[in-house]
Amino acid sequence: MNRLALLVVVAACGSDGPRPLTFGGDRPVDLEVPASLSGAKQYPLVVVLHGYSVNGFIQQAYLGLKKLPEMDEALVVAPDGLYNSEDKPYWNADPTCCDFEHAGTDDVAYLSSLIAEIATAWPVDRDRVYLVGQGNGGNMAYRMACDRADDVAAIVVLGAGTAIDAAACQPAQPVSVLHMHGTLDREFAYEGNGWFQMSPGAPGAVETATRWAGYNGCGATRTPLTALDLDSVVTGEETHPESFDCAPPLGVELWTMEGSEHLPGLTDTFVPNAWPWLLDHHR
Repeated sequence: MNRLALLVVVAACGSDGPRPLTFGGDRPVDLEVPASLSGAKQYPLVVVLHGYSVNGFIQQAYLGLKKLPEMDEALVVAPDGLYNSEDKPYWNADPTCCDFEHAGTDDVAYLSSLIAEIATAWPVDRDRVYLVGQGNGGNMAYRMACDRADDVAAIVVLGAGTAIDAAACQPAQPVSVLHMHGTLDREFAYEGNGWFQMSPGAPGAVETATRWAGYNGCGATRTPLTALDLDSVVTGEETHPESFDCAPPLGVELWTMEGSEHLPGLTDTFVPNAWPWLLDHHR
């Protein structure tokens, strides 16, 4: 047995024997785990939700979240949505994106079941289940926060929003939100109106974050925080975080990325900044 195979076996073994590493039924996906589990520790679970036309593997690599299992920080899973007739994976997140062929897939049920499967087999801290989505995956993260708030402690969304009517989003409990958005995003504009400005009335970054502050019972005032350099394409500290007044550990923040496009040139600072934020926002 080579060293990699041995590490996987060690990671998968517990007091009740080997644990499965593949989940998701007819949409199977492999769970990324630490090389060995730390005693009786319960681990956060991070679910990576890909953008339209890219798969989970690519999205996870782009965000750099594979580092978390390597650092013994979390379990990470990056599932794929269904593939359409153009062989492009997508999530059926809301009325505008991205079930363009009207297959009617229930991705909320799929993801909720996936989380439950993993939590049954592995030592998951159910107070620290996090969704991280970009583009269409960000839409899906918001959909899960609306429909299955009891499954999710916090979400990080990059370059997305939601066309779900505010009255139709009724979270069963608060979900912390970190919304990151480039001001030069040409696919889902910072100012709103949905994908390629084809969804009149769809909220932009500010309105979306403000809505979630309202859902969570936070104050509407945004307090500026320290600027960050997350986009290697834009000179200087282009990211300007603002925080709503929420009762800890709940939080809602808007990180405006001045001059960034739909796919920012994320640097090695993404995980060091986004991960501590997630850890601070548990149940």
